[in-house]
Amino acid sequence: MAGFTLVETLVALLVLAIGLLGVAAMQIKATQSAQLAAQTGMANIAAQDARERLWAARVRGDNPSCPTPAAVNGSDWQHRWQPFLPELNASPVSALGDCRFVIEVRWRDRRLDPYLTRLEYRVRLPQELP
Repeated sequence: MAGFTLVETLVALLVLAIGLLGVAAMQIKATQSAQLAAQTGMANIAAQDARERLWAARVRGDNPSCPTPAAVNGSDWQHRWQPFLPELNASPVSALGDCRFVIEVRWRDRRLDPYLTRLEYRVRLPQELP
């Protein structure tokens, strides 16, 4: 009977080791998800910054009817957000006409497949200011 107890102990240690490996893998995945969530939050703030730059160009009156994407694309927007979002796209704003814009924030995250993470916002500014 003493040998039977040793086998039970070894099986219990094996089950415990497999469980601990599962916990470690879960912790790694949680850390990766937290970092992706932080990057997504930064991308939201970067898109909001691009929208605010469009508004500022509209209020300044750079263009009488509507600002151009160059208000963001030609500014220091990418330089400001590049430290937080690796391989950030340089020209996030494109015009749809009628003072509507698409703000697309793309960056690279090698943990995801196909490695490119993307957020897209659509914005419409009033053509006449109050």
